[in-house]
Parts: sequence; C-alpha cells; structure tokens
Amino acid sequence: VLQYRLDAALAYLTDHPECQVVVSGGQGADEHISEAQGMYDALVKKGIDPKRLILEDQSTNTVENLRFSRKLIPREVQKVGIVTSNFHVYRSLRLAKQQGFLDPVGISADSGVYFLPNNVLRECFGIVKDRLYGNLKFF
Repeated sequence: VLQYRLDAALAYLTDHPECQVVVSGGQGADEHISEAQGMYDALVKKGIDPKRLILEDQSTNTVENLRFSRKLIPREVQKVGIVTSNFHVYRSLRLAKQQGFLDPVGISADSGVYFLPNNVLRECFGIVKDRLYGNLKFF
C-alpha cells in the first residue's frame, strides 16, 4: 500500500515540479526507520530533489500526520494535496479541514482490489472513532 502511495506522489511531483511535499509518518517499534524517512529515501532515489521534501517523522496516526505537517507548512499555504490510499481520501480530507487546511485536495492512490473490502471496513470504524474522539465534525 505504501508503494502505491509513493507511486502516486512521484507521478504528481513529476507533473508539478514547483510543489514541495511533507513526507509524514513515525517509526513503529518493529521498524528500523520511520515511514517518513522511508518515503523520503524512496522519492530521492527516484529523482525527486531532497530540497522539495520536508520530513515529519513523529506522527503515529492520520490526525497527527496532519497536525504535525500543518506546523511545517507556512500558514498562507491553504491548498494542499494529500496523497493517500483511495479508501482513506474522505476521512483524510475531513481531518485536514479540522487541522486548519482550508482547501485540501485528495490525491488518490490505488490500494489493490484484494485488500479493499477489509480496508473499507476498517476505514468505516476509523470514521466512527474519529467522530467519537472529536476529530471529525459533520456539521
């Protein structure tokens, strides 16, 4: 799934050379580097200039990805693209608005047909959880 997101990010960055990107994701207990560092390394290896990449490697979930990334992006920047898996676009955009992004745009990455039913079910529970924790407001 991460590779699909990297492929989507690479395609977008290649088509939009003026864009910078925040690669966001912390390090799990069983991982030797953070998700952000892995994405950074992969994009640089594919030819993206490191000066275009901003590393956010402390987040542990989508809310933190967006909250911590918001702090790294100048306040005047309101239109941001969020590269995420197709099943996760809706919640990511809603959460982005809650974190102060006025004009977030989803950049959908494939997630594979095989895992889609499971991922969609998990995402439904994620929406309910974020609503219960106050991360999502519907009105």
